[in-house]
Amino acid sequence: MNQFKQLYFSILLILVPLIGYSQTPKISKGNNKEKFINIYYDHPFCSYHGNLFFYKEILYTGKFKKFNSNGGLESKGSYLNGKLNGVWEYYHKNGQLRSKGSYIKGEKNGVWLEYYDNGKLAGKGSCIKGVMSGVWEGYYENGQLSSKGSYLNGEKNGVWEYYHYNGKIWDKGSYLNGEKNGVWEYYHYNGKIWDKGSYLNGEKNGVSEEYYDNGQLKCKGSYLSGEPNGVWEYYYNNGQLSSKGSYLMGHKVNIWLEYHDNGQLYKTNSYISAKSLQDYWDSTDTYR
Repeated sequence: MNQFKQLYFSILLILVPLIGYSQTPKISKGNNKEKFINIYYDHPFCSYHGNLFFYKEILYTGKFKKFNSNGGLESKGSYLNGKLNGVWEYYHKNGQLRSKGSYIKGEKNGVWLEYYDNGKLAGKGSCIKGVMSGVWEGYYENGQLSSKGSYLNGEKNGVWEYYHYNGKIWDKGSYLNGEKNGVWEYYHYNGKIWDKGSYLNGEKNGVSEEYYDNGQLKCKGSYLSGEPNGVWEYYYNNGQLSSKGSYLMGHKVNIWLEYHDNGQLYKTNSYISAKSLQDYWDSTDTYR
């Protein structure tokens, strides 16, 4: 008798998981006569070829739900001739909504919303024919705005602003075709200026200044194609000059002077001359 009970419970332990998490697709008819497919993780009846979804080797049209191996909802929406179409929702493993938006013939179109796994909004913006377009905003989990700016043809364009977790500005400037261009400013967490300079095609170019979080100048000089170039000066946080010298495309050249924090000179360093370095590059056809 006891052996029979043990066999009975053993059979139940095998059958219950199979019943609860059956991999067999469930197909039913709704009032609108559309198909409904509920998929419990991957199933051989379902396949993807590129961005097309097939069910039993036929382009699928109808509503769709996919569940993970734990039985939690992973995504839901509709297909039209094998392509994502209409409103779709995607979920975190804890069941919270992860993102929501619309597709037209397999491409994202219209407003899309993204969420953290605690339900807080993480970002929002619009897509046109599958690429980001117009204003997008990002948020921290505390609800503070983290970033705001515009996309054009899927690339950042125009003014963008980024924020610290406390809501104060972090950095701001402009993009052109996805690359930083023009003046950019960066700020410390306390709101004081940290860095200010210009970009050209994503690289620092022109005069640049950096500051300590107490507002004192930290260094100043110029960039060329993203490299320090020309005379640079560095300062202690008490305002005293700490060092001064020249760069040639990121390399220290000629004489550099170093100072104590009381302003007294304590060291002189000699580096390869700018002319010698340039002659070397020219002779070896090497930029650096």
